[in-house]
Amino acid sequence: MNLNEPELPDITTAKARFWIWLIPIAAMIGGGWLLFQHYAQRGILISITFETASGLVAGKTQLRFKDLTIGIVESLDLTQNLSHVNVHVRVDRSMQPHISEDSRFWVVRPRIDRHGISGLNTLLSGAYIAMEPGTGKPATTFTGLENPPITSPETPGLRLVLETDSGGVDVGTTIYYRKIPVGTVEARTVLPDPQRILLDVFIRSPYDAHVNQASRFWRDSGIDFSLSAEGIRFHTESLETLFAGGIAFDNPDPSAAAVKNSCRFHLFPSYRDIRSQSMQMGLPFVLYFDSSVRGLTPGAPVEFRGVQVGEVLDIDLLYDREAGKIRIPVTISILPEELLGNGIPDAEALLMEMLQTGLKARLDVGNLLTGQLYVSMEMDDSSAYIPQQFNDEGFPVIATMPHPIEKITESALSLLHRIGELPIEGIAENTIHALQSAQRLMAEMETLPKNIGPILTESQEVLETIQKTLENLQSGLHSLQPGSSLYMEISRAAQELSDSARAVRIFAESLEARPDMLIHGK
Repeated sequence: MNLNEPELPDITTAKARFWIWLIPIAAMIGGGWLLFQHYAQRGILISITFETASGLVAGKTQLRFKDLTIGIVESLDLTQNLSHVNVHVRVDRSMQPHISEDSRFWVVRPRIDRHGISGLNTLLSGAYIAMEPGTGKPATTFTGLENPPITSPETPGLRLVLETDSGGVDVGTTIYYRKIPVGTVEARTVLPDPQRILLDVFIRSPYDAHVNQASRFWRDSGIDFSLSAEGIRFHTESLETLFAGGIAFDNPDPSAAAVKNSCRFHLFPSYRDIRSQSMQMGLPFVLYFDSSVRGLTPGAPVEFRGVQVGEVLDIDLLYDREAGKIRIPVTISILPEELLGNGIPDAEALLMEMLQTGLKARLDVGNLLTGQLYVSMEMDDSSAYIPQQFNDEGFPVIATMPHPIEKITESALSLLHRIGELPIEGIAENTIHALQSAQRLMAEMETLPKNIGPILTESQEVLETIQKTLENLQSGLHSLQPGSSLYMEISRAAQELSDSARAVRIFAESLEARPDMLIHGK
């Protein structure tokens, strides 16, 4: 071997060293895979908003379902307006299909409320977040319940949402159906719009079958007392509502379609508001009154023979330039099906035909205690065909007629006016003179038969006086309306006075023929 020759590299050794780098590369790939598996199995991160973070600790507070841990709180922070707390919870991936927009979350902690004592097991273990799975669309942001649901998630029934414009309904308020407690208000949410409040309610099975698309919910706040044109009303659902209030519902159309969970209904302030709203959906009409409508208010009933068929909508004042007087237009609403009955075809056209053939309106006193009025509809068969008229707004005009009391008042005023025109003083003077003459006649008759001649002469004068009185009475009676009570009374008095005069005349003639009859009799 030549020492001056350079050594050649050992190619076999270099190749062996290259395989050494495969070990860390494989370890890196394995570690990356494990890291990927770790993050893949971590589950999803959701955010729940609560009013406070009382009892919640990051890295410790658990998310549970049926007492099984399915997640843990990772962090907590405040909202931008500092009004609430965002709780970030890592949920097991196995629960991801059950985390949806209708899922519900609440904090379980010791509580004492109207429903009893709950959450005592958290005194040692600490508070935790409970969950009720949902079935809607997937979601990761939720608003937590400040109070736990009153009914268990496994309880069969129907969950609804009631929308109202006013508060006063607390969580735990009982829901009644025909005075039977069938459900509970479980949550209350105030929307950004201060005029809207949402109530989450639960209706237990089997009573949930009575809820359909035609159902109506209203507040039953203890005692419903009203004094209106319909009289005194007192209504309450049960003894419990006298102290705590409640919500009631009914089902006017059992054949309506069924509803599903989360269906929304409007919560009416009272049952009267439901009736009033249905009445306001009728056909609008206008009435014109010339007399006072004091005691008539919007919402007063419109009745036909005692059955409510509509409601008063508005009362206004209108100056009629042509007539030169102020008229009072009253706008009302009438439901043709209430007046004519359900199932009648062309009820609206038939109602318009009734208006032209005698259907009229007048004011009636509904409550003597408060003086409140209502509108009464009647058929006036004596009236001729009435051509249909419309006001400036296009509403049909219904003819009005005065109240019977107004007719009596007008007749009494007319009678008094006619009586005032009678020559009462002349009639009274003649009557007094006739009575005085009759008294003198009776006094002089006691001296018969000595003064029979003067008596006969005086009797003749009395007869003439009575005759003049009768003539004056007759002239006065012509000014009275025939058939009136005063006319009949005066006619009867005149007839009796005439009979008395006739009897005196017969007696005088008998005395003239037989003067001795005063001694011997007839």
